[in-house]
Amino acid sequence: MAGVLTALLLVTVTPPVLAAADPDLESGLAYLVAGNNTLAARHLARFGERQGDPELRRQIDMTIARLDQLQSRALREQAARELRSIALDWRYRNFPVFP
Repeated sequence: MAGVLTALLLVTVTPPVLAAADPDLESGLAYLVAGNNTLAARHLARFGERQGDPELRRQIDMTIARLDQLQSRALREQAARELRSIALDWRYRNFPVFP
């Protein structure tokens, strides 16, 4: 019975925990949308330094490199959505599955 309860708890709790993003990622994206490129770059770089996947780090670096090109709020929001989607997709693909 305890094993079933534990499994049910994992199934119930795992999606919100998995979807919870890193504070540096969320701060970086918020600063990106707000147009504060200095703080956006700082937080996104800190987030990127902790990522083990080179493709994810490359996407973060590309976003940081083009911060000054994102002049309108719509472009900044689109860049934030894209980077969040890439980061969360990577987390879902690399979340350990237990037998």
